[in-house]
Amino acid sequence: MLSFLIEITSAGRISEIHWNELDAPVPRLHGSVYELFQDSAADALRQAIKRCSRGGEEFLYDTSLKLKEHKSGVVLCMAPMDKKLLVLVAENRKTMSDVRIRDCMSIVRNFMRALKASGRSSPANMQTDMIQTLAKELISRKRQMQDINAKMKLVNEDLNNRLVKDALTGLVSRYQYRTEIEYVISRNPRKLGVFIFIDVDNFKRVNDRHGHAVGDKYLVEFAARLKRIDVENAVRMRISGDEFGLFIYGMEDITAQTLQDIWLKIKQAVLSRPISVNGYDLPIAISAGMSVYGIDTLDIYELIEYADFAMYTVKRGGKNNYGIFNRDEYH
Repeated sequence: MLSFLIEITSAGRISEIHWNELDAPVPRLHGSVYELFQDSAADALRQAIKRCSRGGEEFLYDTSLKLKEHKSGVVLCMAPMDKKLLVLVAENRKTMSDVRIRDCMSIVRNFMRALKASGRSSPANMQTDMIQTLAKELISRKRQMQDINAKMKLVNEDLNNRLVKDALTGLVSRYQYRTEIEYVISRNPRKLGVFIFIDVDNFKRVNDRHGHAVGDKYLVEFAARLKRIDVENAVRMRISGDEFGLFIYGMEDITAQTLQDIWLKIKQAVLSRPISVNGYDLPIAISAGMSVYGIDTLDIYELIEYADFAMYTVKRGGKNNYGIFNRDEYH
């Protein structure tokens, strides 16, 4: 990780170089600080120097801050010191958090206090132990930031898993299934697909008679059967409560016979026997509606809505069957 700490004048001239890590571009004494940065950073840097010269503190980490000799962006801490400005520049691998901002400003302030306490402004006369202490502090802060990054990565992975997978069934969750469908389509956008909207018939009766704990186990077993349906290139999802979805993609042609074959596979995997929970053999029946991507619509939201409409048509017609979206019936 590159970093350097320099003093500059209000005009941007480098008057002192306090430290410079080996892999950082070496600032040139008495050169302009603007020479270190790409042209796109000039305006942001100029405004920061102007504000800091009036007694404020600056922390910059926008995407325009890039050094000429380095591909990565950098963050910049700046604080006034007597008639000059103290500038800490460090590589920015990721967006800086508030904790890391405070850490960087703390290093700058501590260095300023050490300079003033020494009674000397020249680093050549400055006590060696002060410089070593501050260098150790920078290393310590760096390690703390790495620990924070590692913890944040674990939290983000956990959050991502929660969003992608339904906590109860392990299927793709309601927060993510549209994104998953779009991703599958994007891999081969010219193919056709089928969305099957599935509602478990009379599930409320299971909860009312046996309790929610049994109801949850019932849904877990139902999801396990949904996973066993013999189809390829499928996204299996829990939409909400007792509503599930199955999106099958990658077909060259889809006919009424294709949809009937899918229904038969669903019946074989899901409906062939009761669901056993806590010694109870509970009946299983579903109503399913189907719509075809690439024929009925190219819009994911419409695709799901059409399949939902077809499913409710089945519900009204007596349940425990499947239906195909018919635009003439849709209103």
